[in-house]
Amino acid sequence: MSDFWSQRRVVVTGGYGFLGSYVVEKLRSQGARHVLVPAHSDYDLRQLSAVERMYRDMQPDIVVHLAALVGGIGANRERPGEFFYDNLIMGVQLLEVARQRNVEKFVSIGTVCAYPKFTPVPFTEDALWEISDKALERETGARGLRSIIEAALLDVMFELPSRRDVTKCVITKETISQGIRPTLVTSGGTYADDEPDEPVEQTA
Repeated sequence: MSDFWSQRRVVVTGGYGFLGSYVVEKLRSQGARHVLVPAHSDYDLRQLSAVERMYRDMQPDIVVHLAALVGGIGANRERPGEFFYDNLIMGVQLLEVARQRNVEKFVSIGTVCAYPKFTPVPFTEDALWEISDKALERETGARGLRSIIEAALLDVMFELPSRRDVTKCVITKETISQGIRPTLVTSGGTYADDEPDEPVEQTA
């Protein structure tokens, strides 16, 4: 086993959380002897002074930034500004002070509450909200999202691979809420299969 980790001080923000605890365990299994986890009660990472104090106290060679304000779909919808600000300010300040102190490596993760900019099956933003509303109504959480999406795509998912003229399959709010067939956009820029079908039954 390499002595890479044994020679370095590693700070894992959010190291007491679901993901962070596994990362801490894995680092130690790889020989890391100095894994430091700043507790929120000691270091409020939204405050620049606390971030600077953490770096002074812990003297890290490597920082793995996993701390975040987290919540379910409902919490994100109710407090989007708070979630955005707290997570942004933590990440920016931790990264900037790491730069100032010439920290060897800084690792940060992204959020799973994001959707890609480019996708072969684009969802309009109101469709995403409609999907989240249905999941909340059914109290199924993340596991229910897949069944809602699959039900909406059922009529076209097996057809699209053979439709070389189709460049986009757009999922709208009405696709989710009313069972209307997704909008298919062809290479010529025309729209195909816009007529609504019977509402699809969506099960959790």
